Amino acid sequence: MKLLSLNIQRGFCKKIDQIEMMIHEENVDIAFLCETDLESDEYVPNINGYITTVQNCQKRRVAMVIKSDINFEVTKYNEDFPCLVIQTNQMTIAGIYNDFTVNRIKLTNAERTDRMKRFLEWFGKNAKKNCALLGDFNINWSSSSPDQEMLWEWSQQEDLHQVVQSSTRFYVWKGEKRQSMIDLAFIRDRKTVVNVFDPLISDHCAVTVGVSRPKTKSRVLTVKKTTINSSILDQARNTKLTFTDNTDFDEAVQDLTKWCQNLKSLATTEIQIKTREKSFEINDKIRNLRTIAKLLPNSSTEYKKVRNKLQTEIRKAKNRSVNNLLSQGRSVWSLINGKPKSEPIELLLPDGKLTKDRKEVATLLANHFQSKVNRLKREPDTQKISEAMFDYYGDCEPWDLKEVSFAEVGKIIDTLTSKTSPGSEGISY
Repeated sequence: MKLLSLNIQRGFCKKIDQIEMMIHEENVDIAFLCETDLESDEYVPNINGYITTVQNCQKRRVAMVIKSDINFEVTKYNEDFPCLVIQTNQMTIAGIYNDFTVNRIKLTNAERTDRMKRFLEWFGKNAKKNCALLGDFNINWSSSSPDQEMLWEWSQQEDLHQVVQSSTRFYVWKGEKRQSMIDLAFIRDRKTVVNVFDPLISDHCAVTVGVSRPKTKSRVLTVKKTTINSSILDQARNTKLTFTDNTDFDEAVQDLTKWCQNLKSLATTEIQIKTREKSFEINDKIRNLRTIAKLLPNSSTEYKKVRNKLQTEIRKAKNRSVNNLLSQGRSVWSLINGKPKSEPIELLLPDGKLTKDRKEVATLLANHFQSKVNRLKREPDTQKISEAMFDYYGDCEPWDLKEVSFAEVGKIIDTLTSKTSPGSEGISY
């Protein structure tokens, strides 16, 4: 869908031919025209293949031209503010003109700011997840001001992105050429293509925004699923290992590891699934709570309750997103490890050179910690231990350190919690 926004600076009926040519050339689906200023005795111009709708008020300052094959409904905004808001099947779209007067009476800066705030809060509450807000805001986005900061903060809270990135009005003030970025477009949850050009009927530029669904990249993931069935149990019983007290411990460990790995490979199947990476969705409940929180005084008790409830709903939404991925077969660690890998650490080699090679770093660290284990390996002096315990505790029962039997190891393994994290050999308990 292609949207257009333009301040035509009055003369709607006189400029209709140029507007019609521009709309057809740009293949616009919906155009919002600001400062149309149609008087009560003036007719509403029509364009072939389009429907023209104007704001239902005394001075019709905003008009919309929409393709006749697009289904829409107008959502009425009850305050005196030049705008048109429509609901299509997929989006909420609004065009506004933030003018300086009401019924020919000039507004103060504070009145204009308050009026704009009320509309923005209303729009945030009533807009769909997919929405667009565009028009002549008369707030220069390219320079810092209280109104610009207010508009920026609102867009951040509502997760809307201002997509116009160049000046949209060029004019001469007291002999000096000036430019500003006051014709803006805020879009949420849509991919955009923006074009700013001179319409030749106004000192404002026309802004077109092509909106489409954002493309999410899909990935093919290979998920391993381990199922222990009766055939696996029979295989384990038929190939069970036999150890004696004379069996070498290291050899027994290797044999047991190979035996477990073989059973695991027989019980494991691989499944390929497609997944689309996306963050959790901001649902209507979260959006409504945010709107309510903004309307309440920060120091009130009710504000704190709403804020806490909002945090709870956000956590629930995140949990639902993670659970949804897990239900597709992804593990918790695959989600955590999905972030980009950090830079490798730098270590000093025995020859005095520095290295960042992951394999060399891993070998150095392994050797370092293995040397710590080896230094701790020594025969215990039970006489010294007994003397030390006697000095500390007094008379106590004699004891000694002894070797552990296979039966004792097996008894401890049976008490371990199942499905705990596997070690380097890839076997989980």
